[in-house]
Amino acid sequence: MAYQALGQFEEATRAYERALELAPKDASVHLNLANMGRFKPGDRRLPRLQKLLSEVESLDIENQIAAHFAMGKARSDLGQYPDAFRHLLKANALKRRTFEYDEPQRLAMFENMKKTFSSDFMKARSDGGDKSWSPIFVVGMPRSGTTLMEQVLASHSKVFGAGELEAFKEVIKECVDSHGIPGSIRR
Repeated sequence: MAYQALGQFEEATRAYERALELAPKDASVHLNLANMGRFKPGDRRLPRLQKLLSEVESLDIENQIAAHFAMGKARSDLGQYPDAFRHLLKANALKRRTFEYDEPQRLAMFENMKKTFSSDFMKARSDGGDKSWSPIFVVGMPRSGTTLMEQVLASHSKVFGAGELEAFKEVIKECVDSHGIPGSIRR
């Protein structure tokens, strides 16, 4: 993964190939290798991935998820969209089972945030904070493009990307705790 992150794709491919020799059932390696490039007819990555999928039920849930995502990518690249969708749907259904999500609680939290951080609340605090134009905060929901936005901004020579910070979440939690707002934020 380090080679891939550094843009050294040939080295990354060789490392992933070697990893599969050592651990052929490690679906995360199959997924990383699948993401290295588009699949073409006769792709040499496909037989190993098909073999892994033939015994996918024997894998732990994380490996099942990765195997289905990898095959979804492969089938999509090959234009086999119904099969790709089936694998992606399965991967997402498995992933959904790995975490608890309380939709009513989340909706209540957002409603409380909207009420708490009203225009009046913001106006009352408009003189706080850093007066310079230097700080840039990219705030958004998960999977909404905030990381990409940070990378675009950080590509400028005068901008430093600090990575994902928990500071905003901590400030919100402190505010909720100090004001006793119902439907408080859970971690």
